[in-house]
Amino acid sequence: MKNKYFTLALILALSIPSFASERDDLKFIDELFKQKNFDMAIVESKDFIDKYPESKYNKYMIDRIAKVYFLQENYDDAIKYFKILLMNDKISNKEKTEINYYLVRCYAAIGDKKTSEHYLNMIDPKNEYYDKAILDSATTYLAKERYDDAKNAYTLIKENSRYYNDALLNMALLSYNQKKYPQCIEYINRYSKVKGKKHTEFMNYLLGSAYYKLNDINNAVNAFNKTIEENKDSTYGQKAILNLVEIYSNKGDIKTTEEKIMLLTNKTDYNEGLRILGDSYATKGEYDKAIESYRKVDDLSNPKLLYSYGFSLFKKGKLKEAQTYFESLKSTSYYNQAMYYIFAIDYQLKNYKKIVSNKDEIKRVIVNQQDTESINLIIANSAYELGQYQLSRDYYGRMYAANPTAENLYRIIIIDNKIEDLEDMKIRFNEYKNKFAQNKDKEKNIYLAMGELYYKKENYEDAVNVYKEYLESNQDFDVLNNLITTLLAQQKYDEMLEYLSSLDDNINNMYLKGVALIGIGKYKDAEEFLNKVSSSPEATPELLEKVKINEVRNNFLQNNYSGTITSARNYEEKYPQGLNLSEALDKMAISYYRLDDFENSRKVYEKLKNIPEYAEYAQFQIADSYYGEKNYEKALENYSMVAHMFPHGKYTENANYWFLNSLVNLGRIQEFETEKKAFLERYPNSSLKENVFILSGQIYEKSGDQEKLLANYKKLYSNAKSDVIKDDAAAKIIDFQLAENNLDEALKNIDTLTNNDTKGYYLAKVYEKQNKNPEAMAEYEKLFERSRYKDLAGFKLATYYFNRQNYDKAKKYYTALDNLENSQYKDLVLFQLATIDEIQNKNKEAFRGYTKGYTMYKGEYSLPSKFKAAQVAEKIGNEKEAEKLYKELYKVDNFQHRSFILEKLIYFSLKRQNKVEGKKYYTELQKIDKKASNKYNQFFN
Repeated sequence: MKNKYFTLALILALSIPSFASERDDLKFIDELFKQKNFDMAIVESKDFIDKYPESKYNKYMIDRIAKVYFLQENYDDAIKYFKILLMNDKISNKEKTEINYYLVRCYAAIGDKKTSEHYLNMIDPKNEYYDKAILDSATTYLAKERYDDAKNAYTLIKENSRYYNDALLNMALLSYNQKKYPQCIEYINRYSKVKGKKHTEFMNYLLGSAYYKLNDINNAVNAFNKTIEENKDSTYGQKAILNLVEIYSNKGDIKTTEEKIMLLTNKTDYNEGLRILGDSYATKGEYDKAIESYRKVDDLSNPKLLYSYGFSLFKKGKLKEAQTYFESLKSTSYYNQAMYYIFAIDYQLKNYKKIVSNKDEIKRVIVNQQDTESINLIIANSAYELGQYQLSRDYYGRMYAANPTAENLYRIIIIDNKIEDLEDMKIRFNEYKNKFAQNKDKEKNIYLAMGELYYKKENYEDAVNVYKEYLESNQDFDVLNNLITTLLAQQKYDEMLEYLSSLDDNINNMYLKGVALIGIGKYKDAEEFLNKVSSSPEATPELLEKVKINEVRNNFLQNNYSGTITSARNYEEKYPQGLNLSEALDKMAISYYRLDDFENSRKVYEKLKNIPEYAEYAQFQIADSYYGEKNYEKALENYSMVAHMFPHGKYTENANYWFLNSLVNLGRIQEFETEKKAFLERYPNSSLKENVFILSGQIYEKSGDQEKLLANYKKLYSNAKSDVIKDDAAAKIIDFQLAENNLDEALKNIDTLTNNDTKGYYLAKVYEKQNKNPEAMAEYEKLFERSRYKDLAGFKLATYYFNRQNYDKAKKYYTALDNLENSQYKDLVLFQLATIDEIQNKNKEAFRGYTKGYTMYKGEYSLPSKFKAAQVAEKIGNEKEAEKLYKELYKVDNFQHRSFILEKLIYFSLKRQNKVEGKKYYTELQKIDKKASNKYNQFFN
C-alpha cells in the first residue's frame, strides 16, 4: 500500500517540469497564431517539433505549419509539410482525404496540373472533397488567369453536385475577367434561376459590373441597387455604392453622389468615395473643390488619392506640395504616371541639378480575498506536486482559516496523511465529522485517509474502527478492502473470512451485490441488481425499502442530483415513516443545494426538522444555505436559532462561529467585537479559537487598526496549538517590527520560528535592512534550493547579480524563474533575459525574448518589451517588423517614448520617399519636441 502512493507521487513529481515547459511553449505558439504573427509561429512550431519529438501535439503542429504556408501562398513548403503528414501512420482516412485536397490545390497553384490531377484521383469521387477540390483548384486557375484550365475544371462539376451553383457563378466571373461581358450576363441569368443559390449579393454586384462595362448604365444601376437592398453594409454592398458614386459623379449629379457617399460605413470605402468625388471635380477642372474632397480623406497610403491630390495641386500651381505627393508614389504602380509631373515641377522650379542627379510579494501588495485564496491554492498545489508537503499544508491551512469549507479541510487531511501527522489528522477528522458530516463528496476518501494513517502507525484497532464506522452506513469495496487488509495484519482471519464470504444469487445477496457495486462505483451494474430485486416477487417490504434508499444513494453518488431528488421523493412517498427517511430527505436537500435551488433545499430541511434527532442538524443546514446564498441577514437569523433552540447542541459552537462570519460579511464590525468576546468566553478551549483570531486579523488589516492588529496576533500566537498557526502569527508580528525598524526584537521572534524556510526568509529581510547584502544573498541561496520562497529568492539573486553586471550569473537565476510553472515575475524575467541577450549582442535571441514578453503577457513590461523588440528588429535588419511595431506603439496613448517613435516613423517614411506620411509624423513631433523636429526641417520646408 505504501509503495503504491509513493510511486504515484514520484511519477507526478518527475513529469511536471517537462509537461509545464511543453505547455508553456504550446501556449506561446498558440498566442503567436492568434495574433497572426505567422512567421515567428512557424519558427517556434518547428522548434517545438525538434524539442519534443515524441509530443502528441506534433501532428497538429505540422498540420498548422502546412496550412499557414498554404494561406501564405508558399506552396512548395506547404507541399513539403502536407507530404510529411501523409507519412504519419496515425492519420485517419478522413485526414488523408483532406491532405490530398490541399495537395490538389497546391499543385494547381504552382501550375503543375498533372500532379494536381494525380492527387485528385487519390480522392474517392463520392467524397464531397472530390468536387470541392475541383472547384477550388479551378478557382486557383482563375486567380492565376489560366482561364482555359479553369474553364475545363469547372465543366467537370455536374449539375447534381453541391458545388454546381458555385461553379456556374465562377464561370460568370471567368467570363467577366476575359471581358466576355454578354457571356458573363448569360451565366448570371442561369445562376439566378437555380435552387439553393447563396451568393446573391455577389451575383447582383457582378451583373451590375458587367452591364457597367457594356455602358448599359440603367441596368447597371438597377443591379447595384439590388445589391445594396440586400445588405448595404456588406463588402459587395459597399462596392456597389462606390460604383454608383462613380456613375452619378460622372453624370455630374453631385447631390446624389454625396448621398451615396454617406451610405459608405467602411472607413476605407468612405475615403474612396471622397476620392472619386474629388476626381469628378478634377475632371471638370474644379480643382479647389477636388482638393477640398481629398483633404477629407485621412488615409494617405492610397496611391490613387496621392496621384489625384498631387494632380489637382499641380493644376492650382502649388508645385512643391504637389511634388511631395507625386514623390510618395515611388514604390507604387502610379509612379510611372507621376514621373512626368515630378520632372515638370522641378523644371518649373528650375531645379535643374536635381533633374540631372515579479511568492512573498503577496504580503507587500493589496490583493482581494478571492485572489489571495487562488494564489495560495496554486502555491499549495505546486508544493504538493513537488513533494513539499509541509509547505503545502501551511498554505492549505491559510486557505481553511480564511474559508473553512469541506474541500479546504479535505486538503489538509490528505496532507496530514502524506506527512503522517497523526495528532493533527485526528483533530481534523473530528472537525470534518462535526462540521461537514452532510458533505458526502469527500467522506469516503477522508475515512480511507484516516484509516490508512492509523495503519501506517500500526494502530490497527483504530483503523478497523474507522472503516467499520464508515461501513455502518455505507457499503464500499475500497473501504471493505482496506478493512480486510487491516484484519489480515491483525491476523483476525475469522472476521476477515466473514467479509470475504462469497455471495450466491438469492435475492438478499443480489441486493448486497448491488450495494457493493455502488461502493466500487459501478452504478449502472448496481442499478441492474437493484432493479432485479425491486421487480422480484420474493422481495419483502423491508428489502424493498432498502432497495429504494440505495437507489437514492446510487443517484447521489453519481452526482445525478435530479435523479436523487426523484428517487428520494419516491422513497418519501412510499415510506413516510421509513428507517432511512432522514437520509433520503438529507440527500434530497443536498441535491437541491448543489443545483443552486436553495429555496427547495430549505423546504426539505424544514421537513427533516420534524425528525427530532435531525432537528438541530437541519436548522444548521438551513442557516448554512442562506450563507451559501450570500443572504447574510437570513443566515444570522438562522444561526441564532440554532444557538437558542439547541444551546448545548452538536452544531451550536459552529453556528456561533458562522454567526461571527456573517457579521463580518455584513460589515457589522462593532457587533462582531462584542460577539467575538462572548464566543471566546463561552468556548475557551474551542478548536475554532485560532480561526476567530485569524478572522479578527483580517478585519483589522482592512481597517488599518495596527494597534489592535498587533495585539490580535500576539493573542493568536499565545493560543495557537499548531506550529503552522504559531509561525504565521509570529510572521505577522515580525512584519510589524520590521516596518518599525525594530530589528533586535524582530531577530528574537525570528528565533522562535519552527519553519526553517520562514526563518531564512525573515533573516534575509533583516540582513537587507542592515545592508549586509552577502549575508542576505546567502540566505536567499538556501531558500532558492527549496520550493516555498524559490520564486522570491531567485528574483532577489538575479536582481543582485544583474545590478552588479554579472550577467551570466543573473541569467542563471532568471532562467530558473522562467522554468517555474508559476512565477509572479514571468513578464519581468522574460524582459530581463532579453535585455541580457541584447547586452551580450545576441540580438536574435533578444528579439525572440522581447516578442515572447509582449505576446504572452499584458502587464507592466508588455509595452517596454514591444519597444525594445522594435529597436532590436532594426539591429538585425528586420526593418519591416520594426516599422510595424513602432506604428503599434504610435497608437498607444501617452506612450513614454512618443518623441522617439515619431522620429523613427519619420525616418521610415522618408526612406520609402513618402513625404506625405512623413510630414504627418513631423507635424506631431513639432508639437511635442520642437528641438527634435528641427533635425527634419530640410525635408519638409
